[in-house]
Amino acid sequence: MKFIQTNKIGNNFTHGVNPIIGENVKIGNNVTLGHNVIIEGNVIISDNCHIFSGCCIGSPPQHTSFKDGKRGLIIIGKGSYLREYVTVHLPLTESCQHRS
Repeated sequence: MKFIQTNKIGNNFTHGVNPIIGENVKIGNNVTLGHNVIIEGNVIISDNCHIFSGCCIGSPPQHTSFKDGKRGLIIIGKGSYLREYVTVHLPLTESCQHRS
């Protein structure tokens, strides 16, 4: 398991088996991650979110115009539920943001 610094994880954080959390990820309060969740890249998980098993958030997109090293931002909004095996890729450019 790989975890980020505890000051980037809010209160009442729970997780299943084998979460992988990258170094640029911020997690709010009352967040639950299911088994085998991967969160990497520039990602903010807001308060009261539930990310179910097998989700992958923040991986580079498959689009051929994506330039590695240019990282946009993903913000998962308050109270969001991402069901099993949802994938949310990084935006194509630094100036873009994905919000839920």
